[in-house]
Amino acid sequence: MLLSVIKRRFPLAVVSVSLLMALLLLNIQPHTAFAQSPSITIDPLQGPRGTLVNATGSNWTPGDHMQVTWENGAILVPDTTIDTNGNFVVSFIVPDTTTPGARTISFTDLNSGYSQPVTFTVT
Repeated sequence: MLLSVIKRRFPLAVVSVSLLMALLLLNIQPHTAFAQSPSITIDPLQGPRGTLVNATGSNWTPGDHMQVTWENGAILVPDTTIDTNGNFVVSFIVPDTTTPGARTISFTDLNSGYSQPVTFTVT
């Protein structure tokens, strides 16, 4: 009699344990957070030598220090601190010695060494 009760309830027990295991596995899976990449916007995107350019950065490491350099290595902004929200705002002037064309401006996190280039077109 005991054996017949076990045989009848065994499939139900297997299904119950399987569902419990599936629920536990679903619950303990790590949740991946996708961080946004650091970004830079400049305004204007083009202009003659001597143009005042405003740059805004977001999603950088709070508290780190940022340096901005022209493509020839000239430092446009020697050091600015990224705010507690990961943002910064800087302004600089396009060097008078540059020639027309697309020029690279590098925004470098001095703490991590991460650098992001942005193109400015000298007209």
